[in-house]
Amino acid sequence: AEHKDCSEHARNAESVAWEKLQQPGGWPHVCWREAFVLSQMFLCWSEAVDGAATKALACLDRAMILGGPAQPLRNAMALLEPIVEKPDDQLDENVDSVGPITTGPCVPMPTIVFNIERRSASMATEEFRTFWCNN
Repeated sequence: AEHKDCSEHARNAESVAWEKLQQPGGWPHVCWREAFVLSQMFLCWSEAVDGAATKALACLDRAMILGGPAQPLRNAMALLEPIVEKPDDQLDENVDSVGPITTGPCVPMPTIVFNIERRSASMATEEFRTFWCNN
């Protein structure tokens, strides 16, 4: 019930920030983007608690696209992970019907490793072009 009041404030912040974005020139300061992102993060949690998975994922998506803070985004992903990982054949037609989400421990993000060939000497342009095209 308490989150309903906070959710209303987050919706108001979302609305005002979105209105500012629609004005000529977009957001006049980066703080408006941050306000919008934080409203989306809170709304993601609020929708998840209410069992509205689709709405929660939409809010999380908007926060991610606009560069929300890494750790809270990871926490939100961990919160929504049980829904995302459910096989399609086990989902109802309306994904929101999976019921309220309970919070769990946050999982670390996977590390992506690229093997990069190191060279001690610089390459001539043609040598680089050949190397680039072959790799």
